[in-house]
Amino acid sequence: MATTPTSPPPAVSRTLLEIRDPRVLATADASLVLSCLMLLLSVAQFHKRRTYFYAGIVSSAIPLVVADVWTLLAADELVSTNSYLVVRILCPLFSTSQVCGLSIIRFHILSSTDQIRWFTRRMSNILLTVVYGEMILSTLILTISYIQQSKQQFFTSHPYRTPVIMGHMALTSILDFVLAVSTFRVVWSIRANALKRRSVTAGGGIASSSPSDGEGGGTFEQGITSAPPPTPSIEYGRSGDIPSSSTLALMPGSKHDAVPMSTASLSSSQFLHPVKHGIGPHTSHSGTGVGFLPDRPLRISTQSAIPQNIDNAPTSAKVSPNAHQHPQSGGAHAQFAIATGLIKLSKSMHSLGSIASFTSTTTRSAVRSVKHKQKAARLRRVTGQLLLALTAMMIGVVGGLGTFGLSSGNMFGDNIAGLFIRIYLLPATICWTLLVELTKATRM
Repeated sequence: MATTPTSPPPAVSRTLLEIRDPRVLATADASLVLSCLMLLLSVAQFHKRRTYFYAGIVSSAIPLVVADVWTLLAADELVSTNSYLVVRILCPLFSTSQVCGLSIIRFHILSSTDQIRWFTRRMSNILLTVVYGEMILSTLILTISYIQQSKQQFFTSHPYRTPVIMGHMALTSILDFVLAVSTFRVVWSIRANALKRRSVTAGGGIASSSPSDGEGGGTFEQGITSAPPPTPSIEYGRSGDIPSSSTLALMPGSKHDAVPMSTASLSSSQFLHPVKHGIGPHTSHSGTGVGFLPDRPLRISTQSAIPQNIDNAPTSAKVSPNAHQHPQSGGAHAQFAIATGLIKLSKSMHSLGSIASFTSTTTRSAVRSVKHKQKAARLRRVTGQLLLALTAMMIGVVGGLGTFGLSSGNMFGDNIAGLFIRIYLLPATICWTLLVELTKATRM
């Protein structure tokens, strides 16, 4: 009985069996989540700021997403395992170099400060050349290693790959971490110097501030005492506000009937602004109004209502010798009362203005205090987040290098190392945004 020959079973890639390990798939799913989160944050930052720097962040996140998606496609045999191995190695290589280069560019922006003037553009260009040159060299060495195995059905391990990848990760990760810590220290030092200058300036301003600065500063009592009340040149009467008619009558060269008091001559604007209206200690008034201490005696009217010869005047026209001390005119008293009220109103308005100035100053101080507390709380929050991000970066560096060095080509160990790389790159991306927030929060 003849038997039909059977074809040999198809060769199964050892890499494919390792990819289908549930532990490897779970690690790949976690890496994909972190990569997608990094990509979304990068796109959001680029949409908010639209600069080349944040476009570079987006370009560093895309290769990680491609590598994680390629892992899932290789597990379903939608792509070859050889292409998966190439993509899995080269994509993180590009992402770590890009992140490190962006950190160098970010650090160079702070070179205009006094803290890191030594970090010149030449030094920045040298570091960028080293980072990207090492990336190109590592990519070239890895490509040659895969070309040497191109005749094989499945790629196997190569003696050059592990040292090249270890050297690349050590250079880019450690350099990027050092730059992140240095940037944080520089920003914190700038903040400390700014607060020190602010305290010195505030101390000098308080010592030299006075109500006469014209800025509404000072306390309410200082505002009240700084503005002198209107002081007429002639002596006040008993009321302390307006000279009596007897005082005006006793002035040299004046007559009681030569001082016609009108409401218009004692308007409120003259008492509120005596200097503006020519009523002051060194001005004369030629009109019908009364000026305070004129340079020359008041003019005497040529047509006096009192006859020159009092003895020949009618009885009703005779003036008592004490008429200048006890005026009988009720209209004059009313006019003096109006003028007194206007002066008191002026004093009240001045007091109200001082109260309003004090209230406005107090309100501004309260608003500044609230804003200062808000900025201080924001500074504490951003500082805590930045320290947490730096801690995660340190864990990612140590965990990634250690795991990859000890895995010895094991697929699960390599994927754990890739997960640590993403744990490092995600806070490294967030760190740039936190540094921007920290810079804003230091403007106190």
